[in-house]
Amino acid sequence: MNVQRNEPCPCGSGKKYKKCCLSHDEENAPRFVSVAGEAFADPPEPEHDHALCDVHGHAHDQDEQPQDERSIEMRRLGRLSPYAVSKIVSKNRDLIANGRRFCLPEDVAKLTTEEILEHFAKLRIALDQEKFVGLSRVTFSAWKVSSAWRFEGMDPYDDDFLGIASCELWKRWSPERPSVETLDDWMQEGYELVSKGEREKALDLWERTWGVIRSRLTPEMKTCDAAGEVFDGSQCLFNWTQDLTLEWLDLAENPSHAERGIKYVRELLAQFTEEGVSYRTNARADLGDLLFAVVRNDEAARIFLDLIREHPDMAIGYVRLSAQLEDADPQQAVRLLEEAQKNATDCGDWDVDVRLEDLREQPSIESAKSAAREGRAPRS
Repeated sequence: MNVQRNEPCPCGSGKKYKKCCLSHDEENAPRFVSVAGEAFADPPEPEHDHALCDVHGHAHDQDEQPQDERSIEMRRLGRLSPYAVSKIVSKNRDLIANGRRFCLPEDVAKLTTEEILEHFAKLRIALDQEKFVGLSRVTFSAWKVSSAWRFEGMDPYDDDFLGIASCELWKRWSPERPSVETLDDWMQEGYELVSKGEREKALDLWERTWGVIRSRLTPEMKTCDAAGEVFDGSQCLFNWTQDLTLEWLDLAENPSHAERGIKYVRELLAQFTEEGVSYRTNARADLGDLLFAVVRNDEAARIFLDLIREHPDMAIGYVRLSAQLEDADPQQAVRLLEEAQKNATDCGDWDVDVRLEDLREQPSIESAKSAAREGRAPRS
């Protein structure tokens, strides 16, 4: 969808696109890549070796080059956690190889606990609630709990069943301590809520998700990748944390949401101190926008001025501060963009020339120029 800067914003806010979602769309696209939908995320290199991947044409074989779109999807699926793969396959049954008996999460969820334990018993695995809860205390992943029960030559269906059933038993027996797989469910449910327009519900669910993840992060986990032990799911933590920030920004007209967003972004910055420059500059600019939303203008301006001082070759500080000043101080907004033209090397990525042209065409700017020529104060 190609929306022009001066057209109404497609989010429905009633504002012009340039004064609403444009800057965030530019900086964060592509966004909301939910693996349960048509698009699949492009996650890190494969780390998992499990029966589910065998269904998808040996997705771990790096020497085998994908020949078509489906093959590419199979390779990407092989890079996800096994639980994430099982959920994707359950919503895309055409990915299942012909003749393959497949275990899916929704099928296991329909079983009673007794039926699940009966299947374990058939595999000669003695399990009860006390034993399972004890095993769950040494990991965050239900799938990892099942790893000790696998053996060479196990039927692929049973291999899948062990992992998926462990995820289900965790939900029933340890709900107070959500597993990585449950967090993945919450995260994807949030994306679905966003797509339905139920954004406040999504925010509540994602805030809860972040609360659990944050409680498990250690000081040594200074990047999103380093937090893989805490979360490994359908969407990578790097992307999801930014998607959550975008939701806080889009609902920041509600002061309560803005304040919660401020708290969240500060937690991100305090935790992921060694994340890349782009991630951290985006987060700092987002924090500035949220502070402006609750009229903490001096604090917000300092954040942007610090960004400009520390990264004069990046347009983000100039552009985001200019956008905040368009109405209150349009002349300063123009000056900031002119400074960006002189110093920043990525002005084209931010359409600085177009922004300047739009600003200079505003009546208040023309009035100020005319007043300067005539030696009088401009009309308010």
